[in-house]
Amino acid sequence: MTCSSIFETEPVGYMEQQYFYNMVLKGVYKNAPHKLLQELQLIENEMGRTREFRWGPRSMDIDILYFADLVLNSADLILPHAEIGNRKFVLEPLQEIDSEFLCPEKGITISDIYRRCSDKSYVRRIYSSLNPLSS
Repeated sequence: MTCSSIFETEPVGYMEQQYFYNMVLKGVYKNAPHKLLQELQLIENEMGRTREFRWGPRSMDIDILYFADLVLNSADLILPHAEIGNRKFVLEPLQEIDSEFLCPEKGITISDIYRRCSDKSYVRRIYSSLNPLSS
């Protein structure tokens, strides 16, 4: 597994909340994407995540950005994540760990998506770590 640096970022959408810490992990998962979603939501719940309203304050938010080259649009999971191209706080750590990853939906690299992103929100690297995590 590879882990990006940690970035401090301003909120998007609902602005009356604290800044966030964001990072991206890249790894191998051997089950289905919906199973991963269930497992990630369990982690969020165990860490006290509550869902009061969209983009509202939260203690933890874990998103699946890509799942290999899968394109999926179901009621509970959209892959690639629908907001990737609009979110600098996602694209900066994502391009740090795999700038040449080819988006299966757009057919362009993460670097290209980042260059086209119009998001001007505050994103600042606060901890650098590109060391692979042990599996």
